[in-house]
Amino acid sequence: MAEPGLERNFDLPAMGRRLAEFASGKGPLVDIVANKLAGMLMVLEQQVSERTPVGVSGNARGAWGYEPPQMSGTSPPQMTGELRNPLDYVVPLEYGAHWPGGKGHTQPPSAALELWVRRVLEVSAEDAPGVAYVVARSIGRKGLKGVHMLENGWNASQDAFDKLFAEMLTELLIELGPFDE
Repeated sequence: MAEPGLERNFDLPAMGRRLAEFASGKGPLVDIVANKLAGMLMVLEQQVSERTPVGVSGNARGAWGYEPPQMSGTSPPQMTGELRNPLDYVVPLEYGAHWPGGKGHTQPPSAALELWVRRVLEVSAEDAPGVAYVVARSIGRKGLKGVHMLENGWNASQDAFDKLFAEMLTELLIELGPFDE
């Protein structure tokens, strides 16, 4: 027999019902997990955005967003959310000109650099295409160092993730109760 105050009785049928609801993608357990995962995605979005270079237009930094957590229809069920940036140049910005899966030194399209050349190098609109071509060719030959905003943002998010995960577990245990005293 357990010492007084250490014995706990669980309502296993009620727990089973709540877990079955979760497995079907419904109920308060799903809401708890979805809310905490959304919180994790918000933290990650903030950390990655802060580490994304502003560049000429600020588009890369401002384009980050996340897909809210959703339950899959698979068995066992999975809940996923996704951080994304729809801009094509975010991949080479993250990994550099030699990103995984890339084929050696790739040369970016010079048209994509014209605005940067005009604003940063203060080149006239007339000369911008030629200068942009030279810059693109240099990037193709020498490569471009990656910023690693996703990797560094992920690493910077770990403490917040741990806190949110602990909160989620606590809330799940409370919801799975009741515990008889």
